[in-house]
Amino acid sequence: MVQDAGERLVMKMMLTAHRVLMSPRMERVQRYLRHHCKISISDWSTDMTVWSVLPQLQAAADYVTAMIAGTAPQPPGEAYTVLEMEAMAADIAAIMRRVPANRAA
Repeated sequence: MVQDAGERLVMKMMLTAHRVLMSPRMERVQRYLRHHCKISISDWSTDMTVWSVLPQLQAAADYVTAMIAGTAPQPPGEAYTVLEMEAMAADIAAIMRRVPANRAA
């Protein structure tokens, strides 16, 4: 079977737990958390899962903030723009809000 360039591109893109293609922004956050912070969470993670890795998420958020300020180097092999780093900081902060204490009553 011969694949064209478009099919290869789709095969390289990350999928969510629901087998849906991730946006480039979500791919960036997932790649940063998995490969550079060793945190394995997905769009299907429960609030208890997030709660269990909250200290690691806080450290990841602090590091992204330091990258934005220019006081920490970017991970090897990455070249984030300031806008990408700001979006990543906002996304990690949003993930950290998904804990049992914030469940809707």
